[in-house]
Amino acid sequence: GKVDGEAMPKKHFAIAGTFSEWEPLPMKKETEGLFTCSVTLGENRWEQFQIWLDGDSTKCLYPEQHKAPSKSAVFGPDFDSGGNCWLLDGRPQAELRLRPKGPAGSAPGAVEEATGRGLAGSSWKVRLSINGKWRLVDWERLDEPLVAAEDLKKGAYFITADFNGWGIEPMEQQADGSWALEVHLIRPGGQFQILRNRDSEQVLYPAAWADPDPSAVRGPDDSSDGRCWHLKGEQCDVFRVSFQRKVDTGLDMKQVSIERKGQKELSDLQLRQLGRLRLAAFGTWDRGSRLRELPWAGTCFHFYVQLGSEGRESFQLLE
Repeated sequence: GKVDGEAMPKKHFAIAGTFSEWEPLPMKKETEGLFTCSVTLGENRWEQFQIWLDGDSTKCLYPEQHKAPSKSAVFGPDFDSGGNCWLLDGRPQAELRLRPKGPAGSAPGAVEEATGRGLAGSSWKVRLSINGKWRLVDWERLDEPLVAAEDLKKGAYFITADFNGWGIEPMEQQADGSWALEVHLIRPGGQFQILRNRDSEQVLYPAAWADPDPSAVRGPDDSSDGRCWHLKGEQCDVFRVSFQRKVDTGLDMKQVSIERKGQKELSDLQLRQLGRLRLAAFGTWDRGSRLRELPWAGTCFHFYVQLGSEGRESFQLLE
């Protein structure tokens, strides 16, 4: 059947995603019913996106499920996407099990080339095809050189942990390009993850539960299943948490290090915090996957929630 006029833009289709920090970019009309845009995989080696009519997020085209693959059907345009996005994923599906083909010492990237996956800096063409009421989004890798690592967009990094109430605490970038944060324990022990760009779908975490090697890093993604790094310390201990990341020949290399620096007396503010009631909330906004400690505002505990597409969220409080 013929496409509904309201399903077509007045000016252009626009693609918005993680690669553009969700700023809409106009798509090019190549032929009748074919609209395209070139996307470069960043250091994560994956990108999520939606397509908006005339750059308007309330007129959104989206897939039926979140993180939909290539050749997925299109729904919308409307404002109720439920957060569903397409996922252009260049990572090997079984990263730990894959091995490069060919002789030992073969060029980096053999794993990805052998499996048809993408490297950081690789270019891809995203296509929106329309034939009457039939609509499809797919993509293919372009035969172009990798974008230089120094030209890829870099992220900022944050610690989320039980010792900061699962809030978000910025790490500081160091002269060598690494990121670091000094942690002063007010209670024994602690566990933490690292977030890229404050994004709960860009979590860095250890490769295995209770992994003794903190340098084995997975992510950024939302598949941590609660895996955290652990600080094995006592009250008043000071730790330095460092994170190093670089892209080399299209491959993403990451390392976390944890160093105990000594002890320091607790401040008056920390002592008051130590004696205060602790409350935490969990709710439907992240499917109950994480406790959030409520900060004390001087007269009350509080926290903020962004309502989803249904306009409501449910939660419980725990002591």
